Parts: sequence; C-alpha cells; structure tokens
Amino acid sequence: MRWTTWALLCFLVGGCKTQTEGNLSDFEVGNEGFVRVNPVDPTQLILNGREFRFANANSYSMLDSKAAADKQLAQVKAMGFNALRMWGFNNGEKYSPNPLQTAPGVFPEASWQLLDYVIAQAGRAQIKLILPLANYWAEYGGIDLMAEWAGHPKETRFNYDREVFYADPASRKIYAATVLHMLNRVNTITGIAYKNDPTIMMWEPINEARCRSDPTGKLVADWLSWASKLIKDNAPLQLVGSGTEGFFSNYPGFDTYPWQAGRVNELREIDGTVSSSEAEGSYFELDCKIPTIDLCSIHAWPFQWFIEPRDRPDLFMAQWIDEHIKFMKSSPAYRKPLYLAEFNLQIIRAEGAPAFARRDAVLEYGFFDQAKGRRVLRKGIAGVGVWNITAAPEAKDAALSFDIFCPEDRSSCAIIQEFNRLHTR
Repeated sequence: MRWTTWALLCFLVGGCKTQTEGNLSDFEVGNEGFVRVNPVDPTQLILNGREFRFANANSYSMLDSKAAADKQLAQVKAMGFNALRMWGFNNGEKYSPNPLQTAPGVFPEASWQLLDYVIAQAGRAQIKLILPLANYWAEYGGIDLMAEWAGHPKETRFNYDREVFYADPASRKIYAATVLHMLNRVNTITGIAYKNDPTIMMWEPINEARCRSDPTGKLVADWLSWASKLIKDNAPLQLVGSGTEGFFSNYPGFDTYPWQAGRVNELREIDGTVSSSEAEGSYFELDCKIPTIDLCSIHAWPFQWFIEPRDRPDLFMAQWIDEHIKFMKSSPAYRKPLYLAEFNLQIIRAEGAPAFARRDAVLEYGFFDQAKGRRVLRKGIAGVGVWNITAAPEAKDAALSFDIFCPEDRSSCAIIQEFNRLHTR
C-alpha cells in the first residue's frame, strides 16, 4: 500500500477515516470518482482520497464508429492504461464521417450519441478521459475553420490567418457556444451531463495552442485565461489542463529550439537544409501559471522539433521532462501537477530493427528516469501519455509514422506496458 501525503497527514493528526473504512475525507465527500488536485500537495492528483497517477493513450479515431471505439478501448485496457486522451472537437463534414458540428450551432445528434457511447463505455472500463475542446491545427476542424465560420477569409499565410481566432469576438462566441454545448450535454446512455461525469477527468481548452503572429505569448495566455475560466465556471468538478506543448520563450543553459522558442528568425539546420524559424507565441512560463489551469502539460516530438539522431533524441526526452519538473519547483505559481500528454518518435517502419531501436530508446527515456535505473519512475510528474496506440490493421511501412501497433510491435509495447503497470499501481 502506498501512503500518500494526504493519508500520512491524516495518520499523524488523527481523525481522518481512510477509504477502506468506508468514508472519504471531507474534501472528497460529494466528489466521489472525480480526479482532484491534492489540497495538501498541489503537485499531485488524488482520486477518492488516494494519490492518482495516470498513463494515457492518445487516439484520434474514437468517433469513427462504435466498432472502432470498442476495439480501441479494449486495446487501451489490455495495455494497462487508465486514461485516454481523445479529441473533444470534430468540426466540419470534410474532416470526419461523424462531425460533432457542421456549422456554427449545428450539432448532429447521431454524432453526439456516438460520443455518448464512447464516454459510457470508457466509464464502464474505468478509463478516465482527457478531452481537448479545440485544435490549433487544421485537422478535424481546427480554429482555422472556426475563424472562417466567423467570417474571416481562409488562410493566405501558413498558420498566421487562423490566429485572428484568439482575439476576435465572433470566433470566441462560436468557441464558447461549442464548449457550453459540450459541457451541458446530457449523455443519452448514462443520463449524466458531461460536466458532471467523473469519467471525464480533464478538459483542455485547445490542443497545442501557438500564435506566431504574437511572439510575446501574451495573446495565447490571455485566451487561455478566458477559455479556462469559461470551463471552470461551468464544470467546476472537473480539471482543466493547459493543452500546450511546453515551449519556453527562453531557458537558461539551453540555446536551441524548443528551449528558445521565443526567438525569431533563428537559423536551423535540418538534414543539411538551413531554414529560418519563427517564434511560437505560446510559452510554458506564461500558460502554466494561469489560475484557472489546474494541470500543466508538455508534449515532446524530437523528430518534428529538429532533434536529429546525432543529437540523441532519447537524451533530449530526459532533459525536456526533467527541466520542466525542475521549473515547476521555481515558484509557488507553478505548484501544480505536470503531465506529458503526447510523445513519440516518428519512424519509417520499413527500415526495420534500427528504426524500432531508436523509437524504443525515446520511449525508455520518456517513461523512465534512466539516470537512476532502467525501470525507475520519475518523481514530479502526474501523468504520461504516448502517441499513438492504434488498433488499425495495417502499417504504412514506407512512410514516417508515429503509430504503435500492439501486440505486433513487441519491444515498444513491452516498454509501454511495464510503465503503465508501475506508474498506475
């Protein structure tokens, strides 16, 4: 049995009954089943009075069909995950066979009943859900589509034109209506409003917010403050995560991207090709301290972030996580749970064993504190999520892929299962 800080405090001062005695702490009464931030140690999560650590799979295919959802949930359960991060957005008919919104305020009931089913099935499987409510990227109908719905022209510059979304009143109105429809939806299977369902552990206002048109990061931070408050005001029982990638505007001791993602026109060399960068406009030090953000997220994509094989993507993984843990201790404003929502290394499967070995090294260093031992868990991180566990029948061997097929990818799957077993016990 693991003694949590909360349990130890109760033991020392007396008067608290444990869950095994049939009662929850006063803090938890009325909130049974909801994951909460520990009031004694705000870097931890608790569930029913005990420390809760989560291991989440990521999936973007849960709304393809009931059959696809069943297959994916069965795999997630078999792999030992206790959480699943799936899209809580699905806008526009061209992006999905089951869009949740086809035009502003048009919410097809059949698609929402499919989401009802997914949430109900996750609850039965005791899988907690993390739901981002919008997407910076165009996939599955991102903020570019919402900005277009608000009357703004389609993008003429890569990513820039979509960023009108953050400050535009009409775009915010569409977003707010979408969020409120989601939170207030009553599940046709369980009879529980989404905002009152403990299966939904956490909402993220947006997936991977960036804003290259504002290098300061203030526009994203202001928007996240507004959006997270909207969610907290209307769904106070559930957590709100930042959903951002963890970029720093600058970070002492590191002079490369993504540590210095506030730099403009920095030259980068990628496989011998030199290109210029642009500041990302979303920074961990601003986004994480927002009062209505309960958890601070990071993502890690060594290949996409120009960490070449000679630069050891596996060692970068360890640095990226460990430095964020260190940063979280730098100020009381950052005394929050930290979670790594997405990470992986894209590989070309046709390359065979060398490619899988590179990916496995990234998984090992992402999941475990290799400096202390091959299967030692890190302290200071509440959740870790890998992208993307898939139940798809075929792999695209000749293309770069981040899909992990289990049980086919034996070595990768073994690493994931071992982490899940140790982290969630």
